[in-house]
Amino acid sequence: MVFLAAVVIFIWFNRNLMVSPDVVPKLDYAANDLLIQDAKHFALLHGNYSRVGFFHPGPFYLQAIAFVEWLARDVLHAIATPIAAQALCAFLLNGAAIAALYLAMRKLFASCLYGAAGVLMTLAIGRVLIDPLPAFFVAVWMPYLYMAASMLVVAAGIGMLATGVGWLPMATLGLCMLVHGHGSFIGLVPIMAVSMAATLRLVTRKADSASPPLFSSSDHLRTSLIVSAIVFALFALPIVANTILHFPGEIPKYFRFAGRSQSGTALERLAFLARFGHLSLLPIPAMMLLPAKDRAARLNRSAVLVTLATVLPASLLYVLKGIDTLEFLYPMYWAAVFLAGASAIAIVGLIRAMSAVLQSGLALLVAGCAVVSIPVGSLRVDDGVGISQPGAEFFAAAESIESWTKPGTFAWIDVDTVHPDVIFDMSSLAAVEKRRAGRLCVEPETMHVSYPPSLNCNSNDTPSVLLRARRRDDAKGKEVRFSRTALLPVASMQLGDLETFSGTTSKAFYGKGWSGAEPTGRWTDGKDALLAIPSDDLPQHFAVRLDFSAFLTPEHPSQSFRFVDGNGNELGRAEITAPQSVGSVTLQLERLSAGKAPTTVRILVGSPRSPHDAGRGTDARQLGLFLSRLEIISS
Repeated sequence: MVFLAAVVIFIWFNRNLMVSPDVVPKLDYAANDLLIQDAKHFALLHGNYSRVGFFHPGPFYLQAIAFVEWLARDVLHAIATPIAAQALCAFLLNGAAIAALYLAMRKLFASCLYGAAGVLMTLAIGRVLIDPLPAFFVAVWMPYLYMAASMLVVAAGIGMLATGVGWLPMATLGLCMLVHGHGSFIGLVPIMAVSMAATLRLVTRKADSASPPLFSSSDHLRTSLIVSAIVFALFALPIVANTILHFPGEIPKYFRFAGRSQSGTALERLAFLARFGHLSLLPIPAMMLLPAKDRAARLNRSAVLVTLATVLPASLLYVLKGIDTLEFLYPMYWAAVFLAGASAIAIVGLIRAMSAVLQSGLALLVAGCAVVSIPVGSLRVDDGVGISQPGAEFFAAAESIESWTKPGTFAWIDVDTVHPDVIFDMSSLAAVEKRRAGRLCVEPETMHVSYPPSLNCNSNDTPSVLLRARRRDDAKGKEVRFSRTALLPVASMQLGDLETFSGTTSKAFYGKGWSGAEPTGRWTDGKDALLAIPSDDLPQHFAVRLDFSAFLTPEHPSQSFRFVDGNGNELGRAEITAPQSVGSVTLQLERLSAGKAPTTVRILVGSPRSPHDAGRGTDARQLGLFLSRLEIISS
């Protein structure tokens, strides 16, 4: 009933997210969506992309989201947007982890009431330790998803202490989920596993131990080890496969990054740790000082020890070694779950040490306070973090992609500025475009930490759409404007086709490195400009004649150009020197096979210059070649 109620509340708070097709992911959510699409086709062997230049180890979270999207959106049609699948998956993962934690707490305290109080206190204290924690149950930002894995490990440690080794597979599952989530856990999880195992062995071997034997029978132990080995193998498989297929893979990058200290001084790192020494942790030393009069008190103390021993060595190493900058210690969120769990056990343990008359009342009071401190709004995805509902211009740009993109061709996402607002929308546009066309590439100059390097455009990529996003000032303030500057037409060019830029529709495609069309031609902007010629109906061998002029100044009276094909083979050269004003070149081209990408020509400008630098106004474009005429002729 509790779970069903949570599902109803989740759907109510996220009803717009579930049914509106206009809601799109942005930033990390959009970057993850690019990879989730690969996961849906079982083509993903690594995790999400890191801002420091590597992929995290495993695809578990992205593969889980892909499965939820396939089931809920593609099969059942219960949700309308891919981003809703991310939120729903986070909700289900956290729900399963909370259920496991409740089962363990109930075993520990031998009471449904105390078990529920322990879980609620864990969630409440976790929210306090990571303040503010938006969307506790549905946050799809990866560092928040690690918390579900932490809850499984906390539950498994408590469960093994209370009932035996049968909880070992859950511990393995939680630890493997951490490894898949973040590269730092490659080194931290072995420390956690050894610390947990050693502490469990220590507290269960004491003569006055309140715990049952950790290994109740050899059959039970054998079954747990076999299941744990299977879980470990399943999680290790994609990491090993990625390492073999892309040797040496991502793992060496983690150790190179971890080998150089990123944090500040030791004092600053200790100050960061003090952030987690919150008042909510005071019940832990208070409980440890209580005399252990009965078995329940000793068992609770052992549970606190196991939980703290699992987290403290690894988290202290992570911070004090300075594996990451203090600003970006994202994996510390997982540590807060362990600290919150230990505090919750201590609080419930203190209540149980009081008189029987007060126990039930205090437990209900604690549970009530915990519920109040966890707002129901935590079930609502935070609109300001990872999703957006863009305006008409965004969807006009997206529709231009849908209308013009042909199967098997690239959509070239290009942007004129790296202003954050533009990057946010462009990351969303990239995710939307990949779902529609299947392939895209991103201008190297436009690359952002949100995009994996595999999306970098190279000289062999032929785009079908060029989108530009400009940030401009107007009377109402700054806005982001999307505009379609050039599109690859459906029809091929023909022998004799002539472009003079006198108002006729362009048939050739002017991609990366071109400025906007002018009444008499088009300037290159930068050192490298791509010209794509739709050539399906052209002969196998044909030629293109280009008439052009150059941007010259008295200080720089000459300009040189090289023309190369998509493979980098030189097609021709040209140079214009004052007082010469115009030039022309005829390039011999070879058509690609029918149905393939258009024939491409790259124009490499020797020394582009801006009119602004030459003292000729405010135009900051790096001008080189001004193309005034293009003609398709016989070879």
